[in-house]
Amino acid sequence: MSNALKHRRKRIDVSMSGETDLLISVEDDGLGIPVGEQENIFEPFARLNDKNRTNVPSLGLGLTGVKALVEAMGGKIALVSGEGLGTRFTIQIPPL
Repeated sequence: MSNALKHRRKRIDVSMSGETDLLISVEDDGLGIPVGEQENIFEPFARLNDKNRTNVPSLGLGLTGVKALVEAMGGKIALVSGEGLGTRFTIQIPPL
């Protein structure tokens, strides 16, 4: 959620649902993540290369940690993003 706060223009939507698996979705209306960089966004120290973005301080470890925690619980994390269209991260966690 902190990434959504840092990179949003005006809006963030957060939702939770699920009857069996827990589904958490965080969506912003920011600049989006270029398709060519989406594959590496969960790698340690990953930073987007676009110079037109706001200069937000970051070590590039947040999404790496989130992915590790989600996978440790047997879950998955996915992203849907497009340049200029914002980004949505969805986390799916099975019952523990």
